[in-house]
Amino acid sequence: MEYKCVKHKIVFAVSTFVIMMICVFAFFGGTDVNAAEIIESGDYIYTVLEDGKSVEITRYKGQSLYVSMPSKIDDYTVTSVGASAFMSNETIKELEISSTITNIDSNAFSDCTALIKLQIPGNVTTIGKSAFSGCTSLADVTILDGVKSIEEYAFARCTELKNLTLPNSIDSIGDYAFFGCSVLSDIQIPRALKNFGGYVLEGTQWMENQQQECVIVGDGILIKYSGTAKSKALPEQVKIIGSYAFAGNNQITTILIPKTVTQIEQSAFENCTKLEYVDIPESVLSIGKRAFFGCKSLNDITLPASMPKIDESTFEGCSKLSMIIIPVNTVTICTNAFKDCNWLQSVKFQDGLQEIQTGAFQNCKAIGRLVFPKTLKSIDTLAFENCNSLTRIEFNSDVYMQNSTFSECPNLIEAAFYKNMTNIDTGIFNTCPDVVLYSDNDYYLETYATENKYQYDNIKNMKDYENKGIITVTDKEESTEFSLGYTFIVIIITIVDVGVVALASAYLLFISPKRKRKKAAAKYAAVKSKTDR
Repeated sequence: MEYKCVKHKIVFAVSTFVIMMICVFAFFGGTDVNAAEIIESGDYIYTVLEDGKSVEITRYKGQSLYVSMPSKIDDYTVTSVGASAFMSNETIKELEISSTITNIDSNAFSDCTALIKLQIPGNVTTIGKSAFSGCTSLADVTILDGVKSIEEYAFARCTELKNLTLPNSIDSIGDYAFFGCSVLSDIQIPRALKNFGGYVLEGTQWMENQQQECVIVGDGILIKYSGTAKSKALPEQVKIIGSYAFAGNNQITTILIPKTVTQIEQSAFENCTKLEYVDIPESVLSIGKRAFFGCKSLNDITLPASMPKIDESTFEGCSKLSMIIIPVNTVTICTNAFKDCNWLQSVKFQDGLQEIQTGAFQNCKAIGRLVFPKTLKSIDTLAFENCNSLTRIEFNSDVYMQNSTFSECPNLIEAAFYKNMTNIDTGIFNTCPDVVLYSDNDYYLETYATENKYQYDNIKNMKDYENKGIITVTDKEESTEFSLGYTFIVIIITIVDVGVVALASAYLLFISPKRKRKKAAAKYAAVKSKTDR
């Protein structure tokens, strides 16, 4: 009875505690209602932001010709114009943005077809994607100092935009920001600009007025090459090759990049179908996504050692590229980086590489052998799918491999593991029916091979594999060092031997006969002296 009483007391105490905690959670959780609170006041609908002190305009319902945004509503500060808040309004002609607004979100004023004049105060840091796109009556825009970023398509298709003032505070303008502003002819681009997207001024009168082959803005950003030369050495004025600068050029075959260039932006040479050779200096620190996408004649390129990654689809579709050396400082080969490089036969990985992402070498049908570096940590799914000439792969580290990494590689017959493995997804070698796994007493790998029904007859016989002449990069380096040391010793011994032989010969030919003659002369003198007596 006493036991049951104690038991009931414990159950009661626990139940009470749980109920109390639920009540506390409900009480304190329920007090923070501001984060989801919606306020409607006059022509505006607001949403309270997470800080509980500010609001965002989420919808304007009015029909006024002149709109001056409020800076406060109740006890809240108006800090943001939300996505599509004024979208498709056909009555607003002039707009005053309050000094408390710091953000204008995507499509906030897009297709406000009656809007004529606009001033954006400096407290706004970002003008969002397509924020004023399609404002077909907008003729005069002033952006005050303080604004940092104009995102892609922000003023695209503002077909009446004639006057545009950009402040020195602007450091980034996104792709197509002023695309199709057909009458825009006068624009001063800040020299301090760091990022100038692709086709920002395409379809403007300003771009049509440019007479030079290389259109350069800001502090050395090449935004367009309009020349017809087959071979081009870029001027040293260029520091950044901008997005789409050469895209679609079907005449150029050779490009020489000066040592002043530090960046090649995304799609810079995309679909330059006749481009065969690009000289990239060591000064280049980054190459953007799709930079050489579809350059199907490119057969020779050397990557600078300073690149931390090979970006997404950088060389995808470069079907004539036959060899690539991954720089020693490259940590990541990104998604589809070398996809569809059909002629790629030789890939040299170097220590420093840690990750090979999805589809990085997919459909590279000419690769025959791969030696992975000791720093490699992971290979994502389909990274080497359909590499149907691949016969051997070698691992010098414990690599995590995702499912179907080497699927559709029917000629892959040898996989050597010089380090014990601990984490491999099933199905790594799907449709590789003859693959044999080689290792040295790796219980995990043997178990893995058994469970996946792979051949593992030689899984503990690494020596047989090594005797076939397959040596790791490390082995080669050690062999080279030993060979050099051995050669040096042989040379020293040879020099010493030659010296000894030379000294011995000199003694026998010159010193020894001279001594014998002196000794004979002395003996002759002694005999003669006795005879004379």
